Parts: sequence; C-alpha cells; structure tokens
Amino acid sequence: MDSRISRIRQNEKKSHTEVYTKEKLYDSNTWLRKPIKTVEELVPLFADYEEVRILDLGAGVGRNSIFKDWKILKKNVVQQNYEIPRENIRSSLSTNVVTFVARKNN
Repeated sequence: MDSRISRIRQNEKKSHTEVYTKEKLYDSNTWLRKPIKTVEELVPLFADYEEVRILDLGAGVGRNSIFKDWKILKKNVVQQNYEIPRENIRSSLSTNVVTFVARKNN
C-alpha cells in the first residue's frame, strides 16, 4: 500500500477514535446524534414487538443498531473473517458481528 493511502487511513482512524471517545452517542451535535434516516423510519415498525433482534456488522459505534430509548437485553460479539472474491485480487475482511436483543423502554 502506498504511503499516501496509509497516511489517510491512519488519520481517519485517529479522527474516528477521537470522536468515539469524546462524543456520547445521541448526545452531541456530530453525526453521532442520530441514526441514519432509513433506520429512523424503520424503528417505529418494531414498536409493538416485545423483543427485537438486531445484527450489527461492527462498522461503527452502533448508532444505527442501538436505538435510543431501547434497553439492550442481550449482546453477543463474534469475530468473523470473510474472503472477498475479486478478479485477480484476494481480499479479506475481518469484523466483529454483534447481535443485540432489545426491548423498547416504556
């Protein structure tokens, strides 16, 4: 990997670490203040469910899978490794897959 891309990735990692450390999920003026629009539109569809199972592929702090005003009943984290087939290139992805069981607070 060339040094420019390496530098960009290091700076991005530093930036995300700072934001995730300093900002509280849903309590800031950053992009962490709420889930993406699609998730906000879907959450009300689950209001009548006693429990909801949520799969998070570990690509952030959980703002799209840990809903505000929902209680996490159970959390399971599993490390997953994936091989991504591409033409003449071997790529792999390693991520934490997080499963939540949640219930809306009354």
